Amino acid sequence: MLLGPRHLRFGQRIVGATAVGTLSAPESGSRRVRRGTGRTTTLSDAQGERWRSNAHALRSGPQSLKEILMSKTLRRPLVALAALVAALALMMPMLSSSAAAADSSVYIVHGIPGVAVDVYAGGTAPADKALTNFQYGDTAGPLTIPAGSLPVVVVATGADPTVPSNQVINQTLTVPSGANLSVVAGLVGGSPGLTPFVNDVSAVPEGSSRVTVRHAADAPNVNVLVDGAIVITGLAAGAQASAVLPAGTYDIQVQLTDGTPVGALSPGSVTIPAAKNVIVYATGSVANQSFPLGLVQQVLDVPVTATTTTTAPIAVAISPVFTG
Repeated sequence: MLLGPRHLRFGQRIVGATAVGTLSAPESGSRRVRRGTGRTTTLSDAQGERWRSNAHALRSGPQSLKEILMSKTLRRPLVALAALVAALALMMPMLSSSAAAADSSVYIVHGIPGVAVDVYAGGTAPADKALTNFQYGDTAGPLTIPAGSLPVVVVATGADPTVPSNQVINQTLTVPSGANLSVVAGLVGGSPGLTPFVNDVSAVPEGSSRVTVRHAADAPNVNVLVDGAIVITGLAAGAQASAVLPAGTYDIQVQLTDGTPVGALSPGSVTIPAAKNVIVYATGSVANQSFPLGLVQQVLDVPVTATTTTTAPIAVAISPVFTG
């Protein structure tokens, strides 16, 4: 509420021009002020002069009110407020800079069997070509990608990316801020597409490693078995799951949820090194024999903690961050 000539805020009360009090003239050397409560307060001559001065200022209109507001008592806080505003103005560029979106680290994984491709990111001009003659099973990165929308076009090696019929994939990804991602080109749903996954690069216990399984194939849900025990159940296309287990050699098998073995996705005996995130992608298609089922592997370094572990592996299901 704007202050006008009839209102001034004292503490928690708003006092109108007629609510200050009525000055009377009692015995010499003092003044009496009648308040709205019916009480009468005796004031000294000096106090009475201040009351009369304030009442006159309130009756005198906006100019006198401004003089009261700019009195020495109130001017100090106003000066301090002005200094604070100036300091905040100087800090704004630093605050904006610290709040700016961070770049992400992005890996590209080729999971479409039998197709060598060129990958364009951000456009289809020659300068936008990020990868040339990218082969099935290859992994590239990490690439530093700013947060935001990223158009990606994938074509057969040497093909013109501006021709729509040449575009094996034409998809826009939404890259989050400060993430560590792997984007796999696969056949989820039967058509070529990009599926992004968050890479868990958090620490593992000393002497252990993280094993991550990602379903990027045109295939039904699967179970993953480690040394004969099911540790990942019903993994769906486009999803991932992981387990932390001691470094060593394990027998890893994949089966359909009804127990039918899937030999093409079962690597058998696998040696897992310590301090890694060993990522295995199921790729290809059950329905289209032109793209046979297979596995693609990616290995990332992870930090370790000082605690050793012999705990049996526990599967933790994780969804993709986004599906753009």
